[in-house]
Amino acid sequence: MTDLNTVRKGLVALSVEQTLLEIGGGKLLNEVLTILFEKYHSYLPNCYENPEYLIGACKELGEGLSKEIRRSLRKRLEEFSYQGQIEYFLTRLSEIEYMRLPNPRVN
Repeated sequence: MTDLNTVRKGLVALSVEQTLLEIGGGKLLNEVLTILFEKYHSYLPNCYENPEYLIGACKELGEGLSKEIRRSLRKRLEEFSYQGQIEYFLTRLSEIEYMRLPNPRVN
């Protein structure tokens, strides 16, 4: 049996990828992936548990961009928000705007 959390993680990662491609094409996707890896030592699927990494990467590219990405993700994932973990991810995305972003992990 497939772990439902893994499926949700994949759904969020795919939604983030589609959103980035829709907003800024391959260039934006590559820029975000680079920041995620270099600053947070993470990949797109890690944003499911750590949405602050995604918003931090997007904010580096422009404040308006992070807001647009959050709006687009909420719309894209809205039909799955009845699932607690997806709603939690979306709520954290919204709350991050008002929080101080964490320092990147140091390995």
